Amino acid sequence: MNKLTKKEKGRYQQWLDEFYSQKGHYPSREQLKSFPVTIKTKDLYFIRCPDTNRIKIGVSDKPASRLYGLYIASPTKLTLDLVVEYGEDLEQHLHKVFSKYRFKGEWFESNPELESMISDFRILCQR
Repeated sequence: MNKLTKKEKGRYQQWLDEFYSQKGHYPSREQLKSFPVTIKTKDLYFIRCPDTNRIKIGVSDKPASRLYGLYIASPTKLTLDLVVEYGEDLEQHLHKVFSKYRFKGEWFESNPELESMISDFRILCQR
């Protein structure tokens, strides 16, 4: 896997922003392959806390292990809602897009926009 340089990260971020503004949704796996640099280094995951209605957007090479680590330290139930093979740069983009819903760190308040995006990712992952 290639490590992205600062310039490549900027190009990729610009490409993502343009894609989203033109299409109104995030790129599919096939569309991501059109970006000229290998970007996947870790999996993007969404961990949900049903008791608080919050969602953690993060990356890990082992999302299930990450869930376990969070679960044993949490007083409430957590579920691994979805894992998407996109990588670290998309995580940063999502943190920016949903910043107005940020609760703390990588935790975000559930909202229709975020729920819709997760639903779209779920459909893409089933293909």
